[in-house]
Amino acid sequence: MAPSPPHDEDSDLEDRRLLDAWGGGDEAAGATLVARHFRRVFRFFRGKVASDAEDLTQRCFMACVEQRERMPNEARFRAYLMGICYKQLLMFLRSKGRHDRKHEDFSRMSIEEMTRSPSRVVAAREEQRLLLTALRRIPVELQVVIELLYWEEMTVVEIGEALGIPSGTVKSRLHRARGLLRGRIEEAAESLAVAASTIDNLERWARELREMLPEKV
Repeated sequence: MAPSPPHDEDSDLEDRRLLDAWGGGDEAAGATLVARHFRRVFRFFRGKVASDAEDLTQRCFMACVEQRERMPNEARFRAYLMGICYKQLLMFLRSKGRHDRKHEDFSRMSIEEMTRSPSRVVAAREEQRLLLTALRRIPVELQVVIELLYWEEMTVVEIGEALGIPSGTVKSRLHRARGLLRGRIEEAAESLAVAASTIDNLERWARELREMLPEKV
């Protein structure tokens, strides 16, 4: 697959053009759009529900073209796409939940709590493994804002667009996420040195982990 395209105005306009053409029946345009964004969508699901990542990636792109008329004119395509990823993830988690928990707010539960399945990503460094473990132990709504910030390099405004929340709420979630993440890292670390290395260089390990996740299961 082609690498994810840089995010700029020209790229966004091209994405919109491809989406409109795909919606009009141009399958080649659809294939091009998928190739441009496959890595980021697959990565989003890979670190959370690895065994279902490919299926959810396909569902996300289909929802993207099917719901294209709901995309606000001022919205950035990347924010629109990641917003659909988030909704697809919550729908999936709800469908897999126990019958007596169907009405719970799954965004406030952690991936580990809901799936009880370990990640199948093999990290090259202990800090990467520790960070992924910690991410899976904080609420999904907080895990997602951290990943959109560090992995997708989205601004607070873009994250708000994707999740349908005000910028102030994004900032609040980022603050809570960083605090919880530090705690989970310290709990899961085998040594204080590794915990400190992971926390002190969080952005570095997050970006290195990002490059490992797109690989297929």
